[in-house]
Amino acid sequence: MVFPFLLILAIGVIDYTRVFSTAITVASAAKAGAQYGAQSTTTSGDTAQIHQAGRLDAGASAQLSLSSSRVCRCSDGVTVNCVTGSCGSYGAPRVYVAVTASKSVATLIKYPGLPASIPLSRTATLRVQ
Repeated sequence: MVFPFLLILAIGVIDYTRVFSTAITVASAAKAGAQYGAQSTTTSGDTAQIHQAGRLDAGASAQLSLSSSRVCRCSDGVTVNCVTGSCGSYGAPRVYVAVTASKSVATLIKYPGLPASIPLSRTATLRVQ
């Protein structure tokens, strides 16, 4: 009588662990891509290598989606165009790289009130050195 309850509890723990582990992998992949892009202004625009760095960090089996962008901001927080933007008396705009990694995790069983697939998305933003 207790066995079915323990089995469902064990499957729930396994699903939670899978989602938690995948969330860590997705966050790490976004950070790895942002770290590659933040090395210089040249690497901040190299989207192919930024995505490659994220995929290498996640591992071959991860199959995640990556997107990256270069953002320029003044020291007061105002976003400006990276090519033509000016911060006036604040000086040159600061360049940032933002990398977003996404992946969906399918649950082992259908839980009431939860979707069958849990989407995970993490963004890492670093200033270009």
